[in-house]
Amino acid sequence: MNRGQNRPLTDAGLEMVYQSAPEVIGLSNAPESRAAILTGAGVIPGSDRRIRFSRALFGATLAGAARNVTLLARDAKHDLLLSGSNVYFGTAAAAVDVVASVTPDYPDSTAHVSF
Repeated sequence: MNRGQNRPLTDAGLEMVYQSAPEVIGLSNAPESRAAILTGAGVIPGSDRRIRFSRALFGATLAGAARNVTLLARDAKHDLLLSGSNVYFGTAAAAVDVVASVTPDYPDSTAHVSF
């Protein structure tokens, strides 16, 4: 059943994320063993111990991402095929994190879930 799409970013916002990838998106305090592997794959190491994903790596990762993924259930009749334009959220029963886009803060989610 197609229930719509989650498009939190406009096309212009998505392009801004893609264009700013080397300067913004990355990991801080990555273990040296992981940083070495990622550097070999194309991340940009910073003097602040933060590694940032290069535009080329960012684009290659998006281009190579799986478009059809099966989320396996204990019983195959409950397997979910994650594909198409449907939106799926999975948290493994953990609270959803909200990341502030301007500050490094993680404010509490104010979403309410009803069962």
